[in-house]
Amino acid sequence: MIRRKANLCWRRRWKRRIPQRVKEHKKRSKLHLHFMRLPPRMLGSKIPVLEDEHVPQGPPGLAQLGKTTKMIQEATSESKDVLKNVHRLPELIHNDQCSVAAMDKYYHVYKNPVNRKGFLASEYGLPQLRYGYYQDGPRYSISFCDDLMARYLTFFDIGSDLVQLEGDGSPKLIEGKHGEGEKLLLKKIGIGPYHY
Repeated sequence: MIRRKANLCWRRRWKRRIPQRVKEHKKRSKLHLHFMRLPPRMLGSKIPVLEDEHVPQGPPGLAQLGKTTKMIQEATSESKDVLKNVHRLPELIHNDQCSVAAMDKYYHVYKNPVNRKGFLASEYGLPQLRYGYYQDGPRYSISFCDDLMARYLTFFDIGSDLVQLEGDGSPKLIEGKHGEGEKLLLKKIGIGPYHY
């Protein structure tokens, strides 16, 4: 019983001292930080002050390492653009697929084509490219008005001799050139001259 009381008394005394010790430690660390902020000449002559000529320089390869790091950053920024285009590729392939509507003696094919720059026709505000396969008449034909034909030729950057730009910059198909424009568009989407 006496021993137990002695242990309890010792624990109580120790617990009373812990907050006091923590406060003392905080005071010491604050004083230490304060002296660390002082310039060396204020702390006394025991700490030598290094002049500029005595300050050790970095390793000689440090400048080369900086140049290499800069080159790596430039290369990664360029590859970021490439990765954006690669990421966009599956979407473009998916959207470039054809939809077919079958009738009795003809088929209508709908397509959202991609140009050389990697843009979809729908991104340029163009409707789906519609062309048909007819068993009775011409095998393939595109039933577009002249304005849409001119916009598609401009989108694919083909047939510049068939299109003229108006004052506001919008393309207009030259009169009588609809058949040539149709052949160019069919060739561009992969239907060769032997099919029309």
